[in-house]
Amino acid sequence: MLQRGEIPTAAGILSVDAELAVRHEPAAAPGSVLDWPRGDAPRRLGVSSFGIGGSNGHVVLEEPPSFVPSGQWGAGPVAVPISAVDAESLRALATSLAESLTDDHDLAAVAWTLQVGREHLPTRAVIEATTVAELRAGLTSLTSLTSAPAYRHWVAGGTLDWRALWATPPRQRISLPGTVFRRTRFGFTPESRRREAA
Repeated sequence: MLQRGEIPTAAGILSVDAELAVRHEPAAAPGSVLDWPRGDAPRRLGVSSFGIGGSNGHVVLEEPPSFVPSGQWGAGPVAVPISAVDAESLRALATSLAESLTDDHDLAAVAWTLQVGREHLPTRAVIEATTVAELRAGLTSLTSLTSAPAYRHWVAGGTLDWRALWATPPRQRISLPGTVFRRTRFGFTPESRRREAA
């Protein structure tokens, strides 16, 4: 709700306006939403959970501050690292990222988030890009992988001080798709199915 600025509706939903006057919204079709535009103050919402044994929990969430201007990369194309547990998961992550990125994304914020905001897993790649469109193309094909000496050690499993590569590191990370896990079944096959397979 905070990210999209929309409140999902339900029959008889109660809504609170800016003056804290509670009102009943008219019945809405399932799956529709109420717009929740930004105002002078940050949007906040409360989430409550009531346990059957009497334990209750409540948390108040507030939208993040407005986007902070991005940092300045040192020189040349921006290095965007991705990593996963294996090659198949790496390609799935690259596809997921490529599909989620739009021209509205800030390339520096994307790179910074993937450089310092994620755990670096064993299978790694670095895509160099100067625009989000270039990054999307590199993620889609995974043919723009750089072999620059500066990143070769990291791709091989080493560590790299990403902050040192920025003239001015960005101050904000953004929301991006997370790790893509392999779909591995853990369980047992019923005896009847084992007999049929035999």
